[in-house]
Amino acid sequence: MRPPSRLPRPPSRLFERNRTCVRRGYELFSAWLERQDGRLTALAPMASAPAFVRYDSDLTSVEVGDMLRRKASVLVAPGVFFGREGWFRINIGMDTGYLSQALDALAPVVAGLPNALQR
Repeated sequence: MRPPSRLPRPPSRLFERNRTCVRRGYELFSAWLERQDGRLTALAPMASAPAFVRYDSDLTSVEVGDMLRRKASVLVAPGVFFGREGWFRINIGMDTGYLSQALDALAPVVAGLPNALQR
């Protein structure tokens, strides 16, 4: 049996829902980022849900990712796996209630990261 030449296209409502989640998530994330007192900077996602976040610490991205997972119960992807040590990747394209809870949990852990001069 020969595979189809094109995959079926998902319904446009799914694309619209995804765009809405990413747009609202980015608005929420951007406002949260501004409240982090310069400890974090981010690259805006161009066309997808993950945002890359740079942190000011000598900790490796694996150490930071593990700390965020253990202390905030939020899973991020260490930047080293994407060739970006000193960064982590977080998904912001989800329900804003869920994202808001995750960002609220991250804030005190981020505030407690040792900065590059403290280590």
